[in-house]
Amino acid sequence: MIGRIGLAHLLLTSATLYGGAFRIDEIVFPGAVAVLPESINNAGVVVGSIYTQTEAFGFVYNHGLVQPLGSPSLWLRPMDINNYGDIVGQASTAAFLLRGITGELSFYSKPGCLFTTFWGTNDTGSIVGDCFTSSGPTTAFLFEGGVFDDSLQPIVQMGPVRDINNSNQVVGLFGFGQLGASTIKLPGGYGVNNLGQISTTAGVLTSDGLNPLLIPGVAQIDIRKLNDRGQVVGSYFDGADFHGFIATPVPEPRCVVSGIALTLLLAARRRFQASHDL
Repeated sequence: MIGRIGLAHLLLTSATLYGGAFRIDEIVFPGAVAVLPESINNAGVVVGSIYTQTEAFGFVYNHGLVQPLGSPSLWLRPMDINNYGDIVGQASTAAFLLRGITGELSFYSKPGCLFTTFWGTNDTGSIVGDCFTSSGPTTAFLFEGGVFDDSLQPIVQMGPVRDINNSNQVVGLFGFGQLGASTIKLPGGYGVNNLGQISTTAGVLTSDGLNPLLIPGVAQIDIRKLNDRGQVVGSYFDGADFHGFIATPVPEPRCVVSGIALTLLLAARRRFQASHDL
């Protein structure tokens, strides 16, 4: 079930606060009604889920190749991948961790919970997740070294926790904060990279402001996680199907113009010097 998938390239000049733009690479799987990427690492490897009319399965996309995860009897729903290729997510009622180097697959359930999900992992092996208890509410946790830690509880006001970076900065749907701290910043988001940039429902939030991700003619865009290169994955709905994409920042037009101007200036200077050497 490993096959080639196509990429459709579209240059978007999305309106942003500081003139940015994204190139959209669409992930196409034959027969899919929904391609839902969740995360991308620095090597450009993407994980997510694909739905057809007859089945659903997790996938790993690696530069033109898609490889399904799990089996028909075991659906692994991946939520994040780190730079070592470790993948975390949910499998039925348990969370799973798939080691990228060894291929070892492990399942974990938090005691007292009905459903356990690993949402995000960093390169040091720290994992954030949540679970549903018999009383109903979702509880957030940190998972390290095979141990569930409730140290995220003091900052659960950030809402459902979704990601953690190498500096132990944690992002939730409603807020962003430092592990062990009580101060929460708004707005929240879905992913946080090692530069502290946050993928939100509107685009990428950086120290310079918000860089919106807009697709002409598309109203429903679901933005997920991002890597340290600023690449974002997500999906959009065209009225019939959900299309997965990789959004890559492209240089601002004024930078390109400046480069051309510099090239012309250097060429003119060489011609001037050559004419005076005759």
